[in-house]
Amino acid sequence: MSSFRAIIVMLLWSSAIGFSLYAIDAHIHFREIPWSISISIVLLLTHMGNMFLYFRIAGKEPYRWFRGGQ
Repeated sequence: MSSFRAIIVMLLWSSAIGFSLYAIDAHIHFREIPWSISISIVLLLTHMGNMFLYFRIAGKEPYRWFRGGQ
């Protein structure tokens, strides 16, 4: 259940960033070097934020494949 909750939070975070990029017209200016560097940094930070959110919310639960010490 915590994995599902983490995915929902990641979806909301990514949607907020995507909407923000769309609101500042990043999809129009992506061929300009300063814009493309800025957009790539924002997308990298978004991905890192998604990983942080997932592991903070879901913890180690998705990796507990074998229960009982095997």
